[in-house]
Amino acid sequence: MVAKDKGLALSSAVALLAALEEGELFLAYQPTFDLQVLQLRGVEALLRWRHPERGLLGPDQFLPGALTGGLGARITAFVVNEAIAQCGRWSRQGHYIAMSVNVPPAGLLDATVPDLIAELLQREQVEASSLTVELTEQPTVGDLVAVRPACTTLARLGVQLSLDDFGMGDSSLSRLYELQFDEIKLDRSFVANAASDPTARHIVAYSTELAHSLGIRVVAEGIESGAVLAVLTDHGVDIGQGYGLGRPTTPEAIASLPIAAPLQPEPAVVDLVLDPLLHHGRRP
Repeated sequence: MVAKDKGLALSSAVALLAALEEGELFLAYQPTFDLQVLQLRGVEALLRWRHPERGLLGPDQFLPGALTGGLGARITAFVVNEAIAQCGRWSRQGHYIAMSVNVPPAGLLDATVPDLIAELLQREQVEASSLTVELTEQPTVGDLVAVRPACTTLARLGVQLSLDDFGMGDSSLSRLYELQFDEIKLDRSFVANAASDPTARHIVAYSTELAHSLGIRVVAEGIESGAVLAVLTDHGVDIGQGYGLGRPTTPEAIASLPIAAPLQPEPAVVDLVLDPLLHHGRRP
């Protein structure tokens, strides 16, 4: 069994490259909301693999192997291409929805990625300011220094930059200082415990106050209860997402969402659109 697992790990980059070529990768879209008015603000594009044998896979199940296999730039190109193209389709339908995409630092080491984003924005007639690039994987300060040229180019285009998992790692403040971020995303561990743990609540409050003093907006992910939502709104957190507000779903379901969407105690109705994928690994 050990040998088999090692073999799978070594071949994951090869398998993912084949999945790209076979069209097995796709994006699901999780809605994000302005927490002060509970209006739909935009979406986060989330990579999924519709595996022919294992069903629907999330990025944690296949991306680490891909990144170590040197596919970071290829995956990044696929995600930004799909996401910006979807923004263009929504715009032509009269839906102006902001888009966030997750990009590992390795994906921005390829100097062609900012040029690709600029080309896609122009082709799809999408405003650069409607696109946010999230740096994932708790990047080290060294990572941020390495991708600074790409981030500077994106910022000049008007693309927004977000620091994911803020509060985790060895030096979040150093990361925040190293690049001019427009947004921070509070780590979900703090968000999930904000209503029950005073320490987590204080971290949310302090992080929000600090970010706002620097002119940076604050996003909270992992919102699953009304009690957590109340704490976040009380402390002025700007944007929120989570299963309590809406799960990742299809472009059609996002376009049909009302302008205002209250927190629901059960998964949102639009989540049902992905149920066939979860159970059968196929599009409905």
